[in-house]
Amino acid sequence: PPKKAAQQILFKIDSTEHFHTVVSAENHKLAGKFSIAKDSDFIVVIDLHLDWCGPCEIMENNYRSLFFALVNATERIEFFTASNDILPEEIKTKLQFGPLTCKPRFAIFMSGEKKCEIDGADYTTLETNVNRFIPQMDD
Repeated sequence: PPKKAAQQILFKIDSTEHFHTVVSAENHKLAGKFSIAKDSDFIVVIDLHLDWCGPCEIMENNYRSLFFALVNATERIEFFTASNDILPEEIKTKLQFGPLTCKPRFAIFMSGEKKCEIDGADYTTLETNVNRFIPQMDD
């Protein structure tokens, strides 16, 4: 496997269709991501941002810390960025903290459903919610 520093773990969602694919449970089942926790789901953390503002650069190293601290992370979690202009309307209209601003916003999805939304670059809250929603490993 690639060295931790070189391994890409943050990916860009580039269209509304891509957004739907990324958050859907079927996508992860088809990709064979259920080899560890077959009855569990896969979580997706998405940095939601305004196009002109861009994703939260401060949190990128935190994603790495979270990712590499997890056992079999590639089978349990993925990190993405998505700008406001490609977000599906049904996501935009249901944002817990209102329309996106230059303040960072993160959402955790599982099986196509938004599990939580985090307002601001709050690593502790992100880590707590990742640990809360990430599928457990089979013994």
